[in-house]
Amino acid sequence: MTDEIDYVAPSDGKFIFRNVSHNGRVYSRVTLFEELSPTMNFEKLLMYHETEKKKGNPSLMDLPWHISLFEKAHGLRETHPDKSGRFRNFVQGVLRSQYPYTTTSVDYVPEEKDIVWGYKGTSDKYSVSENIIGPDREIVSVDAEAVTALTSNSNLEQVKNVLSWINGKTPVWIWRVNSKPKTLDERAVGLGAGSVRLGLGADGYPAVLYPAFRVLIED
Repeated sequence: MTDEIDYVAPSDGKFIFRNVSHNGRVYSRVTLFEELSPTMNFEKLLMYHETEKKKGNPSLMDLPWHISLFEKAHGLRETHPDKSGRFRNFVQGVLRSQYPYTTTSVDYVPEEKDIVWGYKGTSDKYSVSENIIGPDREIVSVDAEAVTALTSNSNLEQVKNVLSWINGKTPVWIWRVNSKPKTLDERAVGLGAGSVRLGLGADGYPAVLYPAFRVLIED
């Protein structure tokens, strides 16, 4: 038997969605990969997104894109229960164990409205001014403007229902900076969950290392 070397490529687990509605457009195909991005701080994660997207590789999502994909899976739960359920279980497992970043962040501003950023510092960047500051709590109606700014979805009950479904129908909380800072306070936005609640975390410290979901979005 001659000496040799073989390479077996790992299986590339992925979820493929078709006709995904997002911000008034319908995207023909969106693929979410089971392999997450490398674990890194928030600034490096944004650089990773920019680099990978320019190469045509899977890149990262802001919080609104997370909501759009979760809504799509939620909408398919009756017609495609097995596939929708598998997606939910996968995402739930990631949220409960890895607390992934999104590419959304918040600049908490001392005197004016806070600034919600998507893809800050990249070619995809955008921003919205809104008061995000407030108490940590289960999301209620008075949180509607903050949740809309973070998710780009003005239907508060829909956002809550979709996020609750992802985590097994638990309550949905918002975590954020609780009072106006004396100086600019930049925080990263991520998602985390446990057995009793899912948290929309708008208070993450950007220096902490977390991964993110990887997607390939096609028109």
